[in-house]
Amino acid sequence: MRGMRLLRAAAAILALVLALAGCAALPFEEHRRVPMANMDPEGVLEAFSGALPERINLLSSLVFRYTFIGKVAVLGTVEADIKGRWFSVAGISPLGVKLFSVEADESGIKDRFAMGPLAGKGDLAGAVAGDIWRIYFDLVPSPGASVRKRKNSIEFVEAFGGGFLVHVFAGPEGNLVMKKFYRRGVLRWKVGYYEYIKEGGLLYPGGIVLTDMESGYQLTARTKKIYGRENRETERRQQGH
Repeated sequence: MRGMRLLRAAAAILALVLALAGCAALPFEEHRRVPMANMDPEGVLEAFSGALPERINLLSSLVFRYTFIGKVAVLGTVEADIKGRWFSVAGISPLGVKLFSVEADESGIKDRFAMGPLAGKGDLAGAVAGDIWRIYFDLVPSPGASVRKRKNSIEFVEAFGGGFLVHVFAGPEGNLVMKKFYRRGVLRWKVGYYEYIKEGGLLYPGGIVLTDMESGYQLTARTKKIYGRENRETERRQQGH
């Protein structure tokens, strides 16, 4: 019986993956494959983690896709304190109307708001908060993660959330290109990172695709602007926020 339930779950998730895959072609350039077998895993992690910002302040275009329902495109601002484990995210329509906002830390959601086409999509605040944690936090595996060397990638695997989390590093710079979460041997969600941007000596993913197989949901984000704190505060004052 348990085996049959797992097979049904896997089949349902596969159907959602195929449906989402048919929604749109990947809008970003994939990383170039280079041999990684002789690269030092610790060196790869050290180089990548040393180039990550402790705070991020971004303007991005966001596309929310729901299987069998459709898509919603918005502009989004993301402000996060990676070390302090806090973030604030907001989405506005092309006409400048605020559609949602979420503020959260590790203890939970502190503030939430939703209206318009996204208001009827279930627990939007919870979904967006979960997406932000998955996308922007924990980009480096824990020290105890096991290492798997592939021909063109290095994977770090660790227990996480009742399953296993896999960080995949690849490409000429050895950057993080994928995070994948498995539970009971089935892929539940994944985040792809593309077209890294170097700003002020720090790395920011230029393109992100998060796919939640269980919910039949996909979020695509393209980084439009990287703010310094001073520039963002000036723009907020000019907009009257």
